[in-house]
Amino acid sequence: MWQTAISGTVIQGLIGNLGLLILAGWFLILLLILREFRHFIHNTKSSRGQEDSEILAMCRESVDNALSYVKSHADTISELAKIQLSLESQLAEVRSSSQTQISDQRSSNDR
Repeated sequence: MWQTAISGTVIQGLIGNLGLLILAGWFLILLLILREFRHFIHNTKSSRGQEDSEILAMCRESVDNALSYVKSHADTISELAKIQLSLESQLAEVRSSSQTQISDQRSSNDR
């Protein structure tokens, strides 16, 4: 029943959108983590002196690692966005061709 109602192209488009949504969620989580690290670093700088330099170094290293992770996966995100755009254009082509076929069938049935 579902196979006849939803074509493979639509399913591929939905899967692509779901994948992009999951990746966007992970990047949002990473950005929130970075924000918390920055707030923590700001608070440790203003309230304590040199005794917390090890904690500060560890936090800076964690932030740098998170930023490099984001940078390394930015290409993947851009490639997935390109794939999504191509899938959407293919879906639009399929819809337009199916609409012309439906209208052609209706016009031939009316004769």
